[in-house]
Amino acid sequence: MDIKPEWLGLTKQQLDLLLTVYELELNKIPVRASNIVSEYENRFNKKIQRQNLFSQLKPLLKVGAVEKKEKATYGINKNKIKSILDSRKNSLNDEMKNLSDFSKDLEKKFKKIITKPSKPIVTYLEPDLYMETIAALLNKANAYYADSPFPNITYTDSLFEGMNREKFVLNQRNNCFTLKKLKIHYITDLNIDLTFRRALKIFNNDGKRAYLECKQVIENLEKQIKEPNLDVRYLEVLPGPHMYIFEYDEPRDLILSLRGSIVPKGVNRTRGSRDPYGGVHIISETIFSQAKSIYLDSFNQAIKLNSARGRGIIEQVNEHLRKLYEGFKKVHKFSKIQPG
Repeated sequence: MDIKPEWLGLTKQQLDLLLTVYELELNKIPVRASNIVSEYENRFNKKIQRQNLFSQLKPLLKVGAVEKKEKATYGINKNKIKSILDSRKNSLNDEMKNLSDFSKDLEKKFKKIITKPSKPIVTYLEPDLYMETIAALLNKANAYYADSPFPNITYTDSLFEGMNREKFVLNQRNNCFTLKKLKIHYITDLNIDLTFRRALKIFNNDGKRAYLECKQVIENLEKQIKEPNLDVRYLEVLPGPHMYIFEYDEPRDLILSLRGSIVPKGVNRTRGSRDPYGGVHIISETIFSQAKSIYLDSFNQAIKLNSARGRGIIEQVNEHLRKLYEGFKKVHKFSKIQPG
């Protein structure tokens, strides 16, 4: 079996010179330039000029396959050659593994190469497409990171249907609770004010119905935070910007919401506020990584709701909802009094 020049990172002529040095050394002939020139001609039936000899010996000396000895003689460094071959063998083994992995699912690998964007792709999403895109990505993801005034996964059927968010909510529940293939991370300020106002709008200002629906939402939250794939955490002030992050085999998708600003607790929505709202879909591994890092900075500081401290916060939200309802009844009772 012949040695291949590429195993040592050499050209064919450089390998021939290496073998010439080895043969001289084997026959106990001094490995000097003159002897290398003559032996090279005898062995390969072609001449090599002394000037060219030194230029070709230089790479051999650089990699350490040939070493310079005393009295202008040269010699083979077998240990270095073995080290080079071992390194090449490891590299080939890695290449074979990569080749084997690539060939296992050729179509998927080619598709990945073709569809991987070289630059960030940014798309504006109208409200309907915004919700459809989020719902579709939830079926694809294995991890989902979101912030919300109140986790919509807890909403009752009547609420999320009234907001036209059926797929958005149901895909979270199905993938997280039923199929158990999706890990969901939520940061929330438990803004039950906003949920109550939404319920009033959906139920035509029926305060009692809105109150009971919100009570059910809080009960859903208390049950769901016990699920192993759902991690909901509380922050008094939500971070910005409002975003949804989707992680799967090739993490690269995030959606920035264009809902304006977070609605503070106890503050009524302005006439100019929009619900539903659109968003911006960004496809970029780099931006994804940065956004996830920003999100986790806040998430790791937030209070886990499935803890003694977190359950205490939920009790406070329940009490706040009761006060909201009492306040609603007083206002509407007063408005029904006719002037005398």
